[in-house]
Amino acid sequence: MDLKHLGKKGAPAPEPTKPPVKETALYNEKDAYAAIIRSKILDEDIIVLKDKKMLKKLQEEHPGVVIYSPAEINEMERFKGDHDAIRKIHNAKKMFEGRLHKNNRRYL
Repeated sequence: MDLKHLGKKGAPAPEPTKPPVKETALYNEKDAYAAIIRSKILDEDIIVLKDKKMLKKLQEEHPGVVIYSPAEINEMERFKGDHDAIRKIHNAKKMFEGRLHKNNRRYL
């Protein structure tokens, strides 16, 4: 699959309904934790969600913001320093509303 078109510009995303966060915003709801983080590499917000309990709520409150599990973030560590690869993976995840997988294991 050719993903060259997902470079720096990336796939068109829904217009955010909220302004970008200036710093990390934390959510804690019944032992379900999430953080909204402004990514300097991606120049947009991402959400890191520990538990699926808050998934639907965060998707509704932050449409168009890509949500990662901690395991997905750990997988992205392989590309540390390769900002272009990180952008391509992120944009593919956003465009296909997908999840990162490893050894047929879904992370979120």
